[in-house]
Amino acid sequence: MTTTGHVQGPPVQQPQHVGHEQQQQQVPAVISRKALSIIKYSVLLLTGMCLILEVIQIVLGANAGNIFSNFHIFLDDNFHSLTDFILAVGIIMLLIVLFGSVGIVIENMTIIVIYIVLFAIVVVLEIIVAISAYIMTHRVDDMLTIRMNNAFAQYRYDPDVRHSINDMQRTLQCCGFHRYSDWYEFNEERIPSSCFASLEEGSTPFQQGCFHRMSQVIGYVVNLTASGTTIIIIFQIICIISAVVFLIKLKGYRRHQQMVLQNSSHSGGGFTGYTLEPSIAQEKIRF
Repeated sequence: MTTTGHVQGPPVQQPQHVGHEQQQQQVPAVISRKALSIIKYSVLLLTGMCLILEVIQIVLGANAGNIFSNFHIFLDDNFHSLTDFILAVGIIMLLIVLFGSVGIVIENMTIIVIYIVLFAIVVVLEIIVAISAYIMTHRVDDMLTIRMNNAFAQYRYDPDVRHSINDMQRTLQCCGFHRYSDWYEFNEERIPSSCFASLEEGSTPFQQGCFHRMSQVIGYVVNLTASGTTIIIIFQIICIISAVVFLIKLKGYRRHQQMVLQNSSHSGGGFTGYTLEPSIAQEKIRF
């Protein structure tokens, strides 16, 4: 005699599918690859603009140095050192930015860290230079008063000084210290020919004194150097901040990828266990 009833079997546990997709969901996604690429190319764009600014800084330092070299006899050594330093820093910055651009393109975190550190150190030096340039703008007149007076007093005795003063008067179209009559105070019997736009008889000398013209030119160059360096520094700080943001995002993305790979390896290479459905299990347990 066969019993047709169903025997109550042990409770069947619900299946637990712990697959690769579920383990991936347990890892918080810090940033997607697409978002990281957007940040990367934005940082590269800013870095490219920094590259252009470094070229401008080199040109600015070279032009300022050229102007100062033309009037070197009337300027202190600090003014020449300022332009030399700006030129050197511009070249160093150009190399650093190129180095950092390579690191950003290949997404090498070590290169990016070195780039940020070197960039920050040189920016600090540039800030010191900008402060020095602003300070120097206030002592241009005092420096020119002393050095130009000494130069005019040596005009008769020193050929180099005489050549420099004549070049200054021709270039700036000026004459004397404050006016052309100052030449008589320096015991000169006649006004130098460099004071005249034309050597024709009856022509008048330049009316404006050289001190005022030199003060305008040197003051303008120093002010332009200080303000230009300040603008470049501000943009360089923005480039540093953008590189730091990219480094943080890149580091988070790499950490996320490592966690995903670790979870994948712990789950047996992505193969999930198989459990019978409850209805199929109950059909198997019958008398």
